[in-house]
Parts: sequence; C-alpha cells; structure tokens
Amino acid sequence: MSRRQADSVRAVTALLAMLRRREECLRLDFGVYSLVRALCLHATRRQQEAAGIAVTAEAALTSSGNPDADYLDDLLVQDMAAYHAWAEHAADATRWLRRSFELSPTGVDTKLLQSELFDAVRDDPDFASAVIETREQAISRIQAERARLRG
Repeated sequence: MSRRQADSVRAVTALLAMLRRREECLRLDFGVYSLVRALCLHATRRQQEAAGIAVTAEAALTSSGNPDADYLDDLLVQDMAAYHAWAEHAADATRWLRRSFELSPTGVDTKLLQSELFDAVRDDPDFASAVIETREQAISRIQAERARLRG
C-alpha cells in the first residue's frame, strides 16, 4: 500500500469514527473543511444547517472557484460528493462525482467511495454508472497523455 493510500485509509477511518461521536464532531473547528462539518451536522439531524454549508460551498465552486488556496477545488468537490451521498442525494452525489473526475484523474478517493458515506447512493443506477464511466474516462485521459508525452 502506498503512503497516499495509507493516508487515505486513515483519513476515511478517522472521519467515520468522528461521525459516530456526533457531539464531539460538532465541537471541532474544521477550518477550510466546512463540508466535513456539514457531514457532522447531517449526522445529528441538523440538515438545514448542513445544507446551508453545502449551498455556500457550491456557490464558491460555481462562481470563481474555491477562495481558499489551501483547499484545492478537487478536494472541495470530493467533499461535495461525499456530503450529498451521506445526505442521500443521489443525483447531486453523481453530479459532484463526475465533476471530481473532470478536475483530477483520481476523482473521489476509492477508499472514500467504498466507505459507508456512499452506502445510500452506491446502488443508485445513475451513480453506479457514473463511477464506472468516470474511472474509464480518467484512465483513457491518462493513457492519451502518456502517449502524447512519448511522442
């Protein structure tokens, strides 16, 4: 397992553990990771507050991009997909999944996709198709770029 994969597994494990300790989760300052706070809010049935955070993040992404240089757009988009999956919004989770692969060939981290955050939408036909399609498209883009660089 690569270091990046190990870091990803640790991060997803820590996030899921935190969501189980809901009140503690709400006391944390997530800084630029506001969508993680939205996950905590949603877990404590404070859906309106959670949705407000998601709306603000979406507005930032669709207007001029993420205003915080320390939190790259591809990470914010991945968190948008996770939030919407956790909130059982399959269409929005699918939309943000697709967007994540437009920004990065890794899209939404595999360990995150396989976590319980995505359980509610994993079997949605559109979401399941998007997972397959976006991965195939990313692989094709990488192969085309490799071929281009080889000359």
